[in-house]
Formats: sequence, C-alpha cells, structure tokens
Amino acid sequence: MTLKELHKKCREAACIEFNKAIPEGALLMDEMEKFLYNLFERLRLMSVAGEKDQHRLPLIASFIRTHMVIDELLLFCENIEAATLVRKQLELLARYKETENMEELQRAIKNNKVPQMSKVENGGVMYGMLSEIAHSAKPETYTLLVYEKQKNGSFCINLFGVYDDNIKVTFGIHIDVFCRFFIEMMQFQEEHIEDYSNDSDMEWMKNVFIPLGLESGIKYFERYSQ
Repeated sequence: MTLKELHKKCREAACIEFNKAIPEGALLMDEMEKFLYNLFERLRLMSVAGEKDQHRLPLIASFIRTHMVIDELLLFCENIEAATLVRKQLELLARYKETENMEELQRAIKNNKVPQMSKVENGGVMYGMLSEIAHSAKPETYTLLVYEKQKNGSFCINLFGVYDDNIKVTFGIHIDVFCRFFIEMMQFQEEHIEDYSNDSDMEWMKNVFIPLGLESGIKYFERYSQ
C-alpha cells in the first residue's frame, strides 16, 4: 500500500466518524456551499466597476475557494490544516473590511501590512488562537493530531485525521466566519445587483441554516437558542 492509498483509506474512516459525531455536519456544509454557489452565479457576470471592487472581488473568490477546502479537511478530520485555513479566512475578511477606507488600505498594502483584525468584531481572539495552531506556538497544538494509547501503555501520533471533539470547535469557528462573510455579501449584492433583495437569503439563514445548526450541537448556534 502506498502512502496515498493509506491516506485515502484513513480519510474514508475519518469521514465515517465525523458523520457519526456530527450527523448534521455534512448538511451544514452543503447548505453553506449552496449559498456560495448562488452568490457566485449572481456575481460572475458583474463587471468590475471601480478600484474598491478590484480588491473586493478577488477576496470574495479566494474566500469561496478556501471555504470548500476547509469543508473537505474538516470532513476528513484534518484539524490543524483546517484551522490554519480558517485563519486565512479571517485575514481575507479583515482585508475586505479594510476596503471601506481605500486610502487606509493603500497605505497598508504599500507598507506590506497584514490585515487588521480590529476590523472584525472579536476577530483578534479567534485569530490569536488559530495563529497558535498555525505556528505550532504551543505544545498543546500537537494534541490536535490526536494521540492514541497503545496496549503497552505508550502513545502514538496519528499521521492522518482522526475525529475528536476539537473538530467540532474548529467547525464552529469556520461557521462563525462564514456567517460574517454572509452579512458582508448581502450588503455587497445590494450595492451591485439592481434587482437583489436580501429577503431570500435571510429566509434561508433563519428557516434553514440556523435550525439545522441548532440540531448539530455546535456551540456557535447557542446564541440562537432563545
């Protein structure tokens, strides 16, 4: 068996464990990707109108592409890799918010400044935690690889993804960032699509996505439980 074949086999096993632990997980992913696809369909024929859009559209495209990769990594329980890309999503979102002040953005780009997490509400806390994972800043990060105890009492590190409850935590942050992006995209479409109304998107969020999330046990959705 090659390493690639072993990886595929382990991914299949991890996917089964993910679906057992979070039965609504794959459905939530499908719903998010449906929204992103509909967004893409609405925006793909839009002409780039000005300097702000020249920055925003590539950020939107990158966010959508990365989102799909994160979904796959979470489904296969590859947590460190997923968390690292969720960190990238926060950076994209912060950079997108910076386009609200083009003069400030141009200075940041000229001086090679990273996106300001202060642009995202409570973004600094999430970004700090995700950065620790991405940089292996603390030994605790290694536990995300999931250690398994052997019969002789020793522990081995899993080379490939294995489900544990930390997957649900990363999934919750992933959904949090998606929902922030969702809000930005409603405003973006209102500004650029003449016939756009956010009624259908809000109805989807309130009547489909949030109820499904409440069934999932993912902590992010607790804010909607009352």
